Amino acid sequence: MRKKRILLLGERATPGDCACSERLNAMAEFFAQNDFTVDFLSVYNARTTPSEYPNLTYHYLHKTSDRKCSRWRRLLIGLFSFPDIYIRESRTMVRYFNEHLSGNDYDVIVTSTPPHTLQCAAYRIHRMKNIPLICDLRDPWRENHRIRYKSPLHKFCALRWEKIIIQSAAGVVFNTEEGYELFKAAHPEFPPEKGITIPNGYNEKFFADAVRLDAAARAKKPVRIVYAGGSYDGKVLRFLNRLAGRAPEREIKLEIDVYGISPETSPRDAKGVLYGGKVPPEKLAQKLVEADYLFLFMPQLRDTPAFSLKAYAYARSGVPVVYVGQRNMTFDFLNRYSKVRHFSENEIDGCLDWFVSEPHPSFIGIPDENVLACAWDERFRKLQSFIGKVVD
Repeated sequence: MRKKRILLLGERATPGDCACSERLNAMAEFFAQNDFTVDFLSVYNARTTPSEYPNLTYHYLHKTSDRKCSRWRRLLIGLFSFPDIYIRESRTMVRYFNEHLSGNDYDVIVTSTPPHTLQCAAYRIHRMKNIPLICDLRDPWRENHRIRYKSPLHKFCALRWEKIIIQSAAGVVFNTEEGYELFKAAHPEFPPEKGITIPNGYNEKFFADAVRLDAAARAKKPVRIVYAGGSYDGKVLRFLNRLAGRAPEREIKLEIDVYGISPETSPRDAKGVLYGGKVPPEKLAQKLVEADYLFLFMPQLRDTPAFSLKAYAYARSGVPVVYVGQRNMTFDFLNRYSKVRHFSENEIDGCLDWFVSEPHPSFIGIPDENVLACAWDERFRKLQSFIGKVVD
């Protein structure tokens, strides 16, 4: 019996690069493990190791994303009314498909975006080859921080593209219920049987072998705080630097480990802040469970309902969370499944008070089954069933 074949399209495939690549890589590996043949075509892929699955092949247009958006490309955006700056990549992706993959017999195309221009590439391939299309919209098309409409005409044309693609899709996937509700409000005619919510998740196998230090060993060490994520225009580093700088006044020793940010992006260095650079997801789980506290920063969101991907791994780790910034779905989730305290961006003393009162907090341990149900494998089993229902 022939294995079903999936064409997976997305922006990034480099492991640990961002939330986008984590979802896409987890999806590709899940289908490869479940008897599918997977061709994963991405815009960027700087991975240095080949796939460990013989039925999963990576294809990419560029290794890194260090190219500038020229004035010519911005002009094309205005002229051709695409929703973001990936006009050239969308066209190149179709050309790559025609040159290298068009001979394959695909059962379904799954395209995970933003950038939503890649949905236009998937639509063209869908029309050329009559392959069923599944659109995975991690952010809403209309309420998307990447999109800045240049004119009313540009907005009209871009939203027209959305309608054409959505009507042609066999199914549409959303990663939050709030995003799905926004979509249904914009498309009241959309058949409910063609939509489903598949939230983000975490990789359970990365935590299977993670080992936490015992209480006696931790008590002899400084209070260890771990942060994994972006700099948010330097706001994260400014907060952590102030935290480290004020700790000696409270006679508490802190060790703050930052992953995903290079020290060059820091507005200034502070004693006690250590920069670990980017860490592969399989190694990050160990870093999380070794911490006394995890740090999460949530900026003021502009126009998109968002859920921080790291919240799943934070909850799975069983380590208390220092939550700084805007309360939203991420805070509600952590408040339910973790020991979490909320602070504003100016509450340095409040954080230090918590650390002084409980320098080495107790380990929550393995969370309940509701968190374990957030593992990627559990998520994508639901997606596999949905694809079988709308495509077969």
